[in-house]
Amino acid sequence: MAVANNYTVLNVDDNEAGRYAKSRVLQRAVYRVVEAATGAAALQLVTEVRPELILLDVKLPDIDGLDVCRAIKNNPASAAIMILQISAFQVTAADRVRSLESGADGYLTEPVEAEELIATARALLRLYERERENRRLLAELAASEAQFRASFESTSVGMCQAEPVTGRILKANRCFCQMVGF
Repeated sequence: MAVANNYTVLNVDDNEAGRYAKSRVLQRAVYRVVEAATGAAALQLVTEVRPELILLDVKLPDIDGLDVCRAIKNNPASAAIMILQISAFQVTAADRVRSLESGADGYLTEPVEAEELIATARALLRLYERERENRRLLAELAASEAQFRASFESTSVGMCQAEPVTGRILKANRCFCQMVGF
């Protein structure tokens, strides 16, 4: 499944040179890139821009990147945004585990090759698309279920749902109950 490149990526890094380099790589891959140098700016841009993917430095000058990640993932309005944490300093397995446990969807250590950054971004955006489709399908299913329930309850025909083997009635509408004297 190819990922269309009409996505917005929020690149959060306090290191101007590193932020610039990653932004150019992503822009060459035809992503729209918005930048932030602090955790506070990132949190503000999340609500203003609604990116699909965030490249999030772990070490920020104002708010720890893990806390920024938690704040984004704990907010229902932004929880679906994919977060790729990146660090040049916190590179141990324990650091990666801490990041993933805080809600990050991926973790890379710097220096990161351009191809690896683009491939990881594409993989996370494919996941984002699948999750968005699943949410859409679940919403459609819930609407269909609600419509069925309303029809089941309001129909003037007696209806019930019974277990196939025992015949035990699981659900019955009002008309059915009146018909059988319940």
